[in-house]
Amino acid sequence: MLATGIPLAGSEIPIANIAKFSENYSKLATGDVDDFGEALLRLFNYSEYAIKGPKVKDTKSTSTSRTTSRSTSRSTSRSTRQTTRSSRTR
Repeated sequence: MLATGIPLAGSEIPIANIAKFSENYSKLATGDVDDFGEALLRLFNYSEYAIKGPKVKDTKSTSTSRTTSRSTSRSTSRSTRQTTRSSRTR
């Protein structure tokens, strides 16, 4: 059986919460906090995600190439349509 928590008065404290508690309080004790808000969040045992926010992904190159190829194909099809229309009116 895998231990998921520490028994305490008829219930369990999850091991992940204890690890988070340990990390938060060690950062408070060493003064490794940026401001009062972060210290308060660590004091109330908030997660790292709640304190720092989501990690930023670097998708710059992928997004740019997709956008460029789409806009290029759109402008090409527009110019083709305009050429076809002008040849019909003559």
